[in-house]
Amino acid sequence: MTFIVLIFMLLLYYKLCNKKYELGSRVFITIMCIVLILLSGLRHEGVGIDTLAYLRNFENNANLSWADVFDNFFTRFFFPSVDNSKDPGYFVFLKLLHTFHINKRIFLFIIATLTIVPFGIFTYQNSKNLKTVLFAFGFYLTLFYGYLPNSAIRQSLALSFILWAYLFLCNKKIFKGVCLIVVGATFHKTALIVLVLIPILYLKNIQKVYKCILLPFIVTLMFPETIAQLLVGSNEVYSGYSDGSYYENNQGSKPYVIILLITLFYIIGWVYIRKLTMTFIKQRMKLLFLGCALTFMLIPLIWSDPAAIRVISYFAPCMGIIVGASLSYNKEIRFLFPLLFAAFLYRSISVNDNYFFMWQMMELHERYL
Repeated sequence: MTFIVLIFMLLLYYKLCNKKYELGSRVFITIMCIVLILLSGLRHEGVGIDTLAYLRNFENNANLSWADVFDNFFTRFFFPSVDNSKDPGYFVFLKLLHTFHINKRIFLFIIATLTIVPFGIFTYQNSKNLKTVLFAFGFYLTLFYGYLPNSAIRQSLALSFILWAYLFLCNKKIFKGVCLIVVGATFHKTALIVLVLIPILYLKNIQKVYKCILLPFIVTLMFPETIAQLLVGSNEVYSGYSDGSYYENNQGSKPYVIILLITLFYIIGWVYIRKLTMTFIKQRMKLLFLGCALTFMLIPLIWSDPAAIRVISYFAPCMGIIVGASLSYNKEIRFLFPLLFAAFLYRSISVNDNYFFMWQMMELHERYL
């Protein structure tokens, strides 16, 4: 299905590429958001390893009272556990949905809409040509759409708040941005990692910060389990991101190609940032370059566990936009654009996304057997 959507995306791009950016990008983003929301909302319950578990949890909490929702709210936020004593904002959200008698299928549509719409708005407001929009959507679809919103629902909601926070941060509305990040963290505590952006945004020499990120990348590459442990803490809820046992238990090979690809994207961003005059880098561009750099810095975490890509997803939308813009404006590397999109197409074929519609028959993941 990812391959088909990428082809549709290309055809839509060539249909709209001769129109003015404002019109062409709005039409492109609107159509793609609708397509991605429909695919997510109409998917079989077995698409996405966590989907069925979330749907069962959604139904099991139908009779939650408001007293239950707010009971030990801050304790559940600061000291989460593996049962329902975690991510208290998510249960406020569930209670609101059940108040309006939302069923589980509409629930999936709501999650998809809350995730994909702010992604589309963020991409539109931070892009200046349709080619950048195309690359940003292709990047997100290929590497993150399978997780967010199609599996990790709590983290999808956290990402939604992060994207809205970025829109405020781009306009120097720091307080509102921080508030949204904190609210997002009540849906998934890992969202607090985004707060690291705030003090760095005040630095003037963003080029130096971007280039110096290479050092912590090397450290993360050498000690991914240790860095993951520092980021998510020792709590049992997130221990899977840092125990390093996934590849041993599943006898799989580590994702070297993904790390090489993200490294290439970081270098492409480097080509872009070195051409900018330091005194004219606006807050918006600072945030995008920092998000790109932090995506690169954290990508080695997937050597510990592929689920760690969900943490990286908080910054990844910035990388998609920066790389797309760099490939659009720099003539010497413009030839890489079709090659990289071809890489997206190749990955969509080589990695089975196992998509089925709700009316089709599908074998559930072994965790449910």
